[in-house]
Amino acid sequence: MVEALVFINVEIGTEKEVIEELARLDSVLEIWMVYGPYDVVAHVTADTPEALRTVISDQIRRINMVRSTMTLIIASSIKKQ
Repeated sequence: MVEALVFINVEIGTEKEVIEELARLDSVLEIWMVYGPYDVVAHVTADTPEALRTVISDQIRRINMVRSTMTLIIASSIKKQ
């Protein structure tokens, strides 16, 4: 299992529409609208690195209002209770 955080820049004023599109994707676990250099952050999962690339390139980046993305692959995580 591969997980990543995808930082997304969108067209001005289209954050809600992009979030709605991301929510339809099975590989997207969580979505946050954020303030700063990026507009939206998506927590994405896939079975393999190749599948992750496909999700990002063929699904997320093809959303009409997405201008650019930056991906951080998660090396390890700790879930606090």
